[in-house]
Amino acid sequence: MGSCQSSLSRIERDAYEDIINSIPIHCQQEIIKLPKRKFFNIYKFHLIAKYYLQQKEYQMALLNECLAIQNLELLLSNHKDHMIFAPMHNLLSLCFLETMNMQLAILEGLITLKIILKHMATDYLEIGLQYFRVAVFCLLGRQFKSAERYFIKSIEIAQLGDGLRLDFIQKIEVLLQTTRAQISGSPLRIIPINYESGLDENREDLIRRATNEMSVIANQFGTFQINETELKRLPDKQTELLINDNIVNDILNSLITFLKENDPLNKLGIKGSGICFVAAYFKSIQMETSSLSIPIIEAGLTIIINQINDDDRFRPLKQLPFTISYIDDDQSNIAGVRVFQIKGIITSNKQ
Repeated sequence: MGSCQSSLSRIERDAYEDIINSIPIHCQQEIIKLPKRKFFNIYKFHLIAKYYLQQKEYQMALLNECLAIQNLELLLSNHKDHMIFAPMHNLLSLCFLETMNMQLAILEGLITLKIILKHMATDYLEIGLQYFRVAVFCLLGRQFKSAERYFIKSIEIAQLGDGLRLDFIQKIEVLLQTTRAQISGSPLRIIPINYESGLDENREDLIRRATNEMSVIANQFGTFQINETELKRLPDKQTELLINDNIVNDILNSLITFLKENDPLNKLGIKGSGICFVAAYFKSIQMETSSLSIPIIEAGLTIIINQINDDDRFRPLKQLPFTISYIDDDQSNIAGVRVFQIKGIITSNKQ
């Protein structure tokens, strides 16, 4: 044991310890048992592959990662689904994504998912993110039904923990709606994206970056066009003076339809969770053909919320198992921007 350890330089020993610590504790022993020098020489192919991926030299990244997997599988012949293989297959999936080999990207993404499910069954954040990655691969590979299924699964898994923020889940919902639009025959642009976390990027940074990239994706698909200025625009109380009964009824009917027919939202609502959104999002997914402007829709939603307990017109809305509110200081948005919140009402099953 000592001679094996001393065969590594001080820098290599530090790197080796980092590798071990990156693996869940219950998976470390299988790696610790391996000859350290032999393991480290093989694992270096993975580190080289990560470097080439960052340099956008995808063929070299693929070559080195395949060498890492093939040689490590010889050492771990009885543990070919060990957790240490997850980041390797994930890197392969990203390389295939960037080179637009979508079938292989999906395959490697699913292999990664299977490994994570086996070894990190309660890490809902990581599982939810991996379902999301596979869904994106399927979407870009035009496997829309599979993409729809994995986006829904990503949202459902995310609700089991508290790692994914509501605004990130909202963005997944946007891509889910985009996917359904593609099923109906809308055109789709293929664009390369990267959900590999950087060397100094933690999960929160990854989620934040992925959220921004997903907004770009949704816009480039051409289905949900949201002007960036709408994410900075502040509400104007004077706009509410322009709202008449016809406008209120139009917005109310769209809101009720949204709440009744939105399958993922209903699944989230059953568990007492929900989503948050700006008026531009609601316009894009629910009132795209309406002539009403985003500020008018925002003002109409505000009036409905403020008067929901005082106006009989809103009784059908009150009867739904949701609460709807708004805030102007949401932490995920610019201060002052109005963010609407829909949350499921948890009903008691006590007799």
